[in-house]
Amino acid sequence: MADPNCWSRSWGPRRGARVRVYERKPGGTLYVSVWLPGEGERRTSLGHCDKRRAAHEAKELFKLRQSTAQEAVASPLTLGSLFDRYTTEGRYLPDGSLKTERYLEHVRQAGRYLSAFFGEDQLVSALTPDRVHEYVVWRRLGGMSARPVGGNTIHRDLGMFKAALNWACQKYDGGQPVLTRHAMEKYKIPTEKDPKRPVVEEGTIRALLAVAPSVHPFLRLLILLAWRTGRRLSSILALRWDDVDFENGTIRWRAEHDKIRQTWVVPMHREVVEELRRFRAEHGGIGPVLLFPHPQRRRHHDGPVTRHLAAYWLKEAFLVGKVVKPEGSLWHMFRRVWATERKDLPLKDVAAAGGWRDTSTLLRYQQPDEATLRAVVEFERPRRGGVGRKSVSGYTRSHTHTLS
Repeated sequence: MADPNCWSRSWGPRRGARVRVYERKPGGTLYVSVWLPGEGERRTSLGHCDKRRAAHEAKELFKLRQSTAQEAVASPLTLGSLFDRYTTEGRYLPDGSLKTERYLEHVRQAGRYLSAFFGEDQLVSALTPDRVHEYVVWRRLGGMSARPVGGNTIHRDLGMFKAALNWACQKYDGGQPVLTRHAMEKYKIPTEKDPKRPVVEEGTIRALLAVAPSVHPFLRLLILLAWRTGRRLSSILALRWDDVDFENGTIRWRAEHDKIRQTWVVPMHREVVEELRRFRAEHGGIGPVLLFPHPQRRRHHDGPVTRHLAAYWLKEAFLVGKVVKPEGSLWHMFRRVWATERKDLPLKDVAAAGGWRDTSTLLRYQQPDEATLRAVVEFERPRRGGVGRKSVSGYTRSHTHTLS
């Protein structure tokens, strides 16, 4: 408990930034305490016992804090400074993990698109929902890229914009939030009304596997991993040999390369095991060595093959094999194929094997197919006391009905 005989003086509002000078014992050394909302208290010794001097120093410090806060208020947040600060100061997720450089580059790109329309000096606080809608129309008509873009592209731009704005509302400068409210709070971000989510037949995949070695030695294993694991391309490209456990027949998918930042250890398909053994015999590799190092190692700092290069290889395989490429997708179609082929299996297990935390997301990946559609259309409810027809999944089940 503070000694009532000790001297103390303070400046500033009770709930705001304030400065206090005090002594811990009568006639003793004086201390200064600075309290900033959102940051907490900082204390330090003044190194002397002169109360008049301490009061003067505290007043000057309080005036300095006030002028700093006024300068912060006098420098409103612009669109350019928002994305600069978000990609430098907001590099960490709420759980403390670091955002990937690929994601941050996408954020910077979204910032460049928005700045091209609104201007870098556009005050973020002055933006309104109708101005955001004008940006949507501009992008739809080919603004920035000289060609029209779809709803998914616009959704990504505005989604990252909203994330940056929400971050600014939780960021404090001088005890005050950088932004108090924004135009995206109640704005409904448009989505693609008729999204293209193609899948491919096994025959097409086999044709691609056949021509893959003539495109690049890495491509056959890349296609097989995408098809037989259902994993995202970024996770596959980041695999290292110590992630592959031949003894137990499993692959470890690292959290730092997983979209939901979770580590998974999943059994391997027999085709994957055989292809990995063959691939290692041809290319070598052990321990933390990348499975797919970039061919231009110096330029890419010994990193893995980029998704752009992998996309180019797959497009070349379609051309070389004279296979028709589905419109609207590339590597991600293998993930949809993998999920769709397993519609009859327990959802929890399919989600865990494919890297989905919740089954609702997995269900969006599973697509209708000819066999199950026809089974649904031709389904007939069995007669009372009779034996059921084939179920939608293709299995025959007996149905016994009783009257209550």
